[in-house]
Amino acid sequence: MVTITSVHETIPNDTDFIWRMLRRYHDVDWVGGRIRQIHSLGRNEHKENVLKQARQVKYCLKQAEEYFSAAKSVSIATQPVLLYYGVMSLAVAEYLLKSDGKSSLDANRSTHKHHGLELTDCGNTNALKSEEVATIIRAKPFISQDERRGTFELWHREAREYPIIGKRTRKYTSSTEVTTEISGYPNDRRIGEISSKGLSLADCFSALPFLAPIMYQLNLFPSYVRALNEIVEDHRTNIAILDVIIHPTDTNLVMNVADKFLFAPSEVGRVNIHEFKSGLGFRWTVSDGDRVQARLPRSISYLAEETYFYADDHNLNEFGLIYVGLYILGNLARYYPDVWMWHIEKSSALAIVSDHFFLRVNLGHRYFACPN
Repeated sequence: MVTITSVHETIPNDTDFIWRMLRRYHDVDWVGGRIRQIHSLGRNEHKENVLKQARQVKYCLKQAEEYFSAAKSVSIATQPVLLYYGVMSLAVAEYLLKSDGKSSLDANRSTHKHHGLELTDCGNTNALKSEEVATIIRAKPFISQDERRGTFELWHREAREYPIIGKRTRKYTSSTEVTTEISGYPNDRRIGEISSKGLSLADCFSALPFLAPIMYQLNLFPSYVRALNEIVEDHRTNIAILDVIIHPTDTNLVMNVADKFLFAPSEVGRVNIHEFKSGLGFRWTVSDGDRVQARLPRSISYLAEETYFYADDHNLNEFGLIYVGLYILGNLARYYPDVWMWHIEKSSALAIVSDHFFLRVNLGHRYFACPN
C-alpha cells in the first residue's frame, strides 16, 4: 500500500511575509470586485461607494504596516500604543471589506467616531500586585443612547468564528492519502455581543494559547483545552470516522468545554463519548458524504494536532482578544504613564507577561490571516 502525505510549504512566521500577503489588498479594483462579490452587488451598483471603500481598505492596511514597523523600534514603554493602533487599523480594513458599499469611513463617522471601548478607572494600581492589576483593569463596550457604537463595534459586527483545522486520512484500495484540511466551518453570523461589563486584561491573557508558557507569572490559568481532531474516510467501505480528543487537563475545565458540544437528535446513534482520566473523546461514525449535525465550542486551530476549545471566549475570536488586550495596555501606557512605567522599572509580572505578548504580536503571530 502506498501512503501519500500532502506536504504544505512552511509559512515563515514573520511580519514581512504577512505584509506581503496583505499587499494584495492594496489593489483597489481587485478589492472592489471582492466587495461586490461578497455582497452580490452588480457591476455598477454603489460603484463609487464600493471603490471609495476599497481605497480606504488600502489606506488602513498601509497605516497598520507602519504602526507595526514603528513598534519594532521602541521599548515596551510605548509599544502597546503603536501596536493597538496597528491592530485597530487592521480591524477597520476587515470591516470595510466585509461591510456593504455604504459602510465607508466617512459614512460611519457621524455615529461611530469613538474607539468603541472604554477603559475602567484603574486607580492607584502601582500599589497592587500584578495579578490584581490584570483583573481590575477592564475594557467595556462603548454604549450611547442604548446602542453600541464605535470602531470596535463596527469590527465586531463583522467578526466571525474561525474554522477548525484537522488531519484528514483518505483510504483507498491501493493507497492512503494524509492531508491537513479544514474539518469544520462556522456559521456566517455575528459571534455575539461581549458583556456590557467588558473584559479584563486577565480575561484576554488567559484565553490566548500563545501566552500559556508565561501566564503563570500572573497566576492565570487557561480558559481553554487543547484537542486534536481527525477524519478518516475509508472509500472502500464508504464509512467516515471523526474523532475529537480533548487532552488531559483540569477536570472542571474539560467538563465546562464538554457542555458546549451540542448534537442534533439525529446524531444520538452516531456519536460515542469516551471518558478517560482528565480527558474526553468524541467519535462520530457516518456514511461517507453525510454531514455531522453538531455544534462545537468556539475554537482556535494552529496545526492539525493543535486545536483549542474554549470554556469561555467572551464572544471574541483570537484577533478580538488581542485587540481588547492591546486597547487596555495601550491606554494604560498613554493615560497612566506613572503606573505603566512603575511596573516596567520594577520588572513586575505584568510588565514581563505584557512584553511577551507584544513580542508575539509583533512577530506576526498566526492569527494574522488575509480576510476572506
